[in-house]
Amino acid sequence: LDHQLSKLIEEMEEVKDAVYDHRLNPKPDSKWFLVCEMADVMFVMRQCLYKLGIDPADIDAIIGFKYARQKTRIKEAVA
Repeated sequence: LDHQLSKLIEEMEEVKDAVYDHRLNPKPDSKWFLVCEMADVMFVMRQCLYKLGIDPADIDAIIGFKYARQKTRIKEAVA
């Protein structure tokens, strides 16, 4: 797990760099590079979740809750 968590930090730093690059100079290549780096983060996150004994359905439930909460906030801000 410790190795995977270190790898996750590394991959997230690479996503951060790809986000900056794409925002400064958006091109099809920079977009593709960003998407690939995001995929790397998601892959390592899944490995970490597996090592932590977390069911992917639990993560989906948390994401669903956060999505619904954000939609409510947006509706309240517009009203």
